[in-house]
Amino acid sequence: MNMDVKCFEKEFHDKQGYYYETRWVEGPRFKCHYERIARHIKTHFKGKKSSILADIGCGTDRGSLLLAETCTNIIGLDISLSVLKIFKEKLSLKGLNNVNLILCDAENLPLRTQIADVITFFGA
Repeated sequence: MNMDVKCFEKEFHDKQGYYYETRWVEGPRFKCHYERIARHIKTHFKGKKSSILADIGCGTDRGSLLLAETCTNIIGLDISLSVLKIFKEKLSLKGLNNVNLILCDAENLPLRTQIADVITFFGA
């Protein structure tokens, strides 16, 4: 990805994190879409003792929290510190400790090979 595009994306989401949350994540327009995807992913994990999901471009949480009770561990990755802070507040409010958030861009993921059972990429 072009470095200018990466910088734009980071700056945009850092500045617009709260607006992004209220417009795109909390709105009913997309909520049913994320819920449908989460139901499909949950069937993949059914009966497994351990399940790790990596959510690339997790933002303020478009779909990860819908899977927090199903997955053993969730790794949320995003380029914007602002949106990760909003996500972290949600985790704290819900008392969840099985979600780890990492600040990085999608082209340079600091993950081991084959660390996740499922990788999501909700429109990042």
